Amino acid sequence: QYAPGVIIGSSGTFDTLVDMYYQHHFRQAPPERPRSFRLPDGEFHRILELVLTRDRAERLSLPGMIELRVDTIVVASLLIDYLLGTFSIPAIRVSSFSLKEGVLDRLISAES
Repeated sequence: QYAPGVIIGSSGTFDTLVDMYYQHHFRQAPPERPRSFRLPDGEFHRILELVLTRDRAERLSLPGMIELRVDTIVVASLLIDYLLGTFSIPAIRVSSFSLKEGVLDRLISAES
């Protein structure tokens, strides 16, 4: 009914996707975390193939991967892939703001 055109993610796996993209293409971490970053077409599936075809040690050696995400990125990436495919969502955008920060901001604003 709503036909979403983009999936928006924040923190966790989404930050790691951005880091892996930058490491692959520019050989460095993102110079500064932008408020919003559109993962270029095809990049998610390139990264998905990498994480699905490697064991834990191999995933940990991927540029941009951090140890905190090495175990969870497989399931998280499969869930993202499911959403993209099920709802025909063509794009991924990553927000530098997290849900927790948004909730805290609302709570603090409500008290003022």
